[in-house]
Amino acid sequence: MLTQNERIVTHWEPFMNVSAKPLVVKLYRAYLRSRLERYTRDLQAIAEQRENDFQAERILHQAVVSVRSKLHSL
Repeated sequence: MLTQNERIVTHWEPFMNVSAKPLVVKLYRAYLRSRLERYTRDLQAIAEQRENDFQAERILHQAVVSVRSKLHSL
């Protein structure tokens, strides 16, 4: 079974004559770079969200500890 990239390349092989091949390779390379940039941005957004979640969890944990302490002191 072919991967998606292999299917794309295989799909274009009949159209890749000597003069068109460099152009197709450049387009394919640009396409892959744009996907890589998108995936990198998505990973950065996930990392930022994880950091925000960690900070919120830490603040919430401190609030729980504080309220529990006050409750036990009554």
